[in-house]
Amino acid sequence: ARTTGRLAEVFVEEGDTVAAGQVVARLLDEDQRAAVARAEADLELARARQAQAEAAGAEARRRADRRAGLRAAGAIGPEEDEAAGTAAATAAAEVGAMRAQVAVARAALETARLELEKTRVTAPFAGAVLRKDAEVGEIVGPIMTSNTARAGAVVTIADMRTLEVGVDVNESYIARLSSGMPCDIVLDAHPEVH
Repeated sequence: ARTTGRLAEVFVEEGDTVAAGQVVARLLDEDQRAAVARAEADLELARARQAQAEAAGAEARRRADRRAGLRAAGAIGPEEDEAAGTAAATAAAEVGAMRAQVAVARAALETARLELEKTRVTAPFAGAVLRKDAEVGEIVGPIMTSNTARAGAVVTIADMRTLEVGVDVNESYIARLSSGMPCDIVLDAHPEVH
């Protein structure tokens, strides 16, 4: 598990084969799903506010342009023209602030989605499930120490293509062995399989 949480579902059993990246379990994720929904709503709100600011900015710019034309014709004084220019500059700054708010909301949504993704426990590589290390309802997490080597493990997976066998050979038989010599390996768990 990449985050601490209570195990909601385990999708594999011992003996199943899994692909790299396959979801093998899920942690309870109601809080994370709610955070994603809120972040999506915040993004939509920020986009709507940006559209409002852009519309207000366009209107302020049009007013400033009209005031500039009236001032050039001598119909209004410089104060009114400057006030319209200031209002247009303020509206343009508000548009910039709303664009930044949209970027913040987009980043918050991405963060919420990443937190939700952490509730999915995936296989780091393709292989076979050797054992289930946690059951539904147990709390699992990413923290591992030498005393709790399996603290974050939900299942144990082995790449069956890279297995190695360790064999203890009595010293009196070592002289009889040579590199590349064929051998039969019998597992205690499956003595009928060679």
